[in-house]
Amino acid sequence: MLNKEEQDVFVCPKTGKVIRSKPKKKWSKWLFPFTGFVALIWFLIRVIPKPSRASYPCQRASAPLAASFVVWLTGIFGSSVLLRKSGKFLRQYRYITGVSLLVVAVVLAGVSSAYVFNKEASAVTAEPYTDQAANEPIGTAKGIMAGRVSWIHDPNATKWDGSSNYWYSDNNTDQTVVNSMFDKVVCSVVNKNDVSSAWDALFKYCNNNKGNGNVGYTSGEKIAIKVNLNNKYSGNMIDQTPHMVYAVLNHLVNVVGVKQSDITVFDSSRTNIAPIKSRCSGSFPNVIYNDTSLAENSITYSKSITSANSRKLGSPAVNAKYLINMAILKRHGMPKSDWIESNGNTGVTLCGKNLVGTTGDIKSLHVDLRDWNESGASYTPIVDLMGSKNLGGKTVLYIVDGLYSGNLWNSKPQKWTGAPFNNDWPSSILVSQDPVAIDSVGLDFMRSQWTLLKNADNYLHEAAKIDAPPSGTSYKPDGVALKSLGVHEHWNNANDKKYTRNLGTGNGIELISVSNSTTTPTMTPKPNVTPTNTNLPTATASTIIYGDVNGDKAINSLDFAFMRQYLLGAIQSFPNNTGNKAADVDGSGTFNAIDFAYMRQYLLGMIDKFPLN
Repeated sequence: MLNKEEQDVFVCPKTGKVIRSKPKKKWSKWLFPFTGFVALIWFLIRVIPKPSRASYPCQRASAPLAASFVVWLTGIFGSSVLLRKSGKFLRQYRYITGVSLLVVAVVLAGVSSAYVFNKEASAVTAEPYTDQAANEPIGTAKGIMAGRVSWIHDPNATKWDGSSNYWYSDNNTDQTVVNSMFDKVVCSVVNKNDVSSAWDALFKYCNNNKGNGNVGYTSGEKIAIKVNLNNKYSGNMIDQTPHMVYAVLNHLVNVVGVKQSDITVFDSSRTNIAPIKSRCSGSFPNVIYNDTSLAENSITYSKSITSANSRKLGSPAVNAKYLINMAILKRHGMPKSDWIESNGNTGVTLCGKNLVGTTGDIKSLHVDLRDWNESGASYTPIVDLMGSKNLGGKTVLYIVDGLYSGNLWNSKPQKWTGAPFNNDWPSSILVSQDPVAIDSVGLDFMRSQWTLLKNADNYLHEAAKIDAPPSGTSYKPDGVALKSLGVHEHWNNANDKKYTRNLGTGNGIELISVSNSTTTPTMTPKPNVTPTNTNLPTATASTIIYGDVNGDKAINSLDFAFMRQYLLGAIQSFPNNTGNKAADVDGSGTFNAIDFAYMRQYLLGMIDKFPLN
């Protein structure tokens, strides 16, 4: 080990003579004052206008630096003043007073330096999840088949190679397989043999719970489908699988008999729904794709939430008679010793977290979503959203789209290990009438794959025991006290995946594994309902899908890219022999930049159809 003197000089390796002194880093002594000053200014600017920001992770990280700077500055000025006073008294021959002040000045300077340079700024730590006891249910199970979660897995549903753009493209998921999977789980969750009877039972159960009597769906009633578009289909980041939305629309329109214009697929916090629209609009052109308008004061929280926009909910949900909560199977945040915002604010994104995307201000809810930031049970706005009359109170079915899955809020799809996934896409769908049970199962699946954040299931404990939650919060969403929102428990192990109703040992969750090799349930349309053609037409000389320039029977970003290459001269013709005609979306007789602009507007959801249509 070199001593300080050896570190400060350069020595010739042959003669051993000192050649020159090593230049010292003079700037380093100013590093702490500069950092501390910036931290102090940042803390004051952010916290004084809104004191609640003091709990934000960035402020919790900057506060120790700012405090250390203040202590250091106080010590410097204090010791300086005392030294001047000491000199004055010594010159007046008042030695006792002068020496005393001198000692105090030295001690003050030493203490402030020791505090500053020996105290490390405490980083925000997002600790990992601790496994909870198995098969100890809490709360009250919901649903016709109480506490039932139906799960289906079929690896034939997903085909993505893991690298090409984009995972959500039409040819990377088999719509026929997904349709069959959804038929089966919907029938399973209410124990029916045909899809029509299953949906009739779902609507009647929902209406009974709302005090509307034992009535099914009535023509003209509006339905909102809350999807998760958190990443706005940016690159290959995980979002809702368009084929899953198609399967739901297929049921609602062709079986239940819902008028297309009475259905809205939405995410209040995100705008890019183009891949869903591209997959679905050929068969369901009149469905409303992403109305992001908000309704004023449509929820009250059980804790003071200062943002007025957070009290606004998506108009599609507020104005609908029924809601379908369609989440994705995704870990939202990861444990980190030096957590930052991009590491995710909560443990998992399932049906509960999906509702945060119905609000007008997501960021204002972030602090209270960080369950791991608390030592134990804590308030979470997710429970208020789950219990709201405008959201959970009108939900007819909970769906977790697990065809693909992500290990972080903005990750690309990740393959799963262990049986039955065997290093392939999860290729799964979960459905339930119990919002707590379905998220409990989803959480168990994810913790078998990845380490979750501490207290990832806090919101499930709070929701299951909303009338007497572990945190002691008085939950009154919309000002109304509620009873248990559902049942929560953990399975016995990741191999057997058994809950208490499976084991016959309690009244918790029942996980039903449905095989896609069994006979497909009957899809019986309601009387006077003409089934929509669920297969897009083949692009031939006489049948053109305008916008589909590559002939894959879909209008998506691939067609947009081909159009751009054509206009730039990078390609001389489209992949499909009808591409030139399909590209002429305004019917002018030729493809040009105007058609390209219309295509962009269509994919962004700014227009519903091309001028030619």
